[in-house]
Amino acid sequence: MSIGELASRLVAVRAGAAPIENVPEDLAPRDISQAYAVADLVVAALEPRLGGIAGYKIGATSVEGQKILGLVEPFYGRAFERNIVAGGREWNLAGQSSSVEPEIGFLLGADLPPRSTPHLMSEVLAAVDLALPLLEINRPAYARPFEVGGLCLIADNGVTQGFVRGGPGLRLGGGADLSLERVTLTRNGVACGAGIGSAVLGDPLNALLWLANALRVQGRGLKAGECVASGAMTSHVAIAAGDTLEAEYSTLGKVSMRVIRD
Repeated sequence: MSIGELASRLVAVRAGAAPIENVPEDLAPRDISQAYAVADLVVAALEPRLGGIAGYKIGATSVEGQKILGLVEPFYGRAFERNIVAGGREWNLAGQSSSVEPEIGFLLGADLPPRSTPHLMSEVLAAVDLALPLLEINRPAYARPFEVGGLCLIADNGVTQGFVRGGPGLRLGGGADLSLERVTLTRNGVACGAGIGSAVLGDPLNALLWLANALRVQGRGLKAGECVASGAMTSHVAIAAGDTLEAEYSTLGKVSMRVIRD
């Protein structure tokens, strides 16, 4: 396959070109290594305009989701500094179709660097500064994202657009169990989704542990100050200009956003 050609097409969509209708067989990633290699090129092309990497999203955090996408494990995408904003802000769709998912976010207070041995859950837990209410915005470059397969979604930087962070959040410890955390999502005041933390690999902390070790294998690491969206607690919800979204969590607080289009 031509890694550069697929990356160029994906970047072009981010710049305003029409979504990709079909991915020719000779351009589709053949394995997960090729998929992340394409994503690296996409990220490198977008970074000068959107700032440095400031966080990660984790996708396919359920067995059902992995089966649909033809994957055997979750995947990750990278979020840029300019696309992680505080709750209550306006989010500009910029002419692209997008969807939102409520998630539990983790703000890291310590590094989880690359190393030869796997990270342990105790180390991951100690690295978390705060668990946050978070809305993840997805913007796929494909016209029919659920038909192209998981490798193509990975190549598209995990279809990551950005995060909206809410509060007040929660410092972990003292028996906090995020697998029991519940969320209700409303769009324009009408409930449109509800979920529980256990939908995310049994516990959102399991997803964070997976990410730390997936990056470790690639010679990468997580850094203090980065924000991680651990995985969808509900089905994704399409958004349009004029919508107001709010997610209310059982202990973490709330996060909201208003959608606009220039």
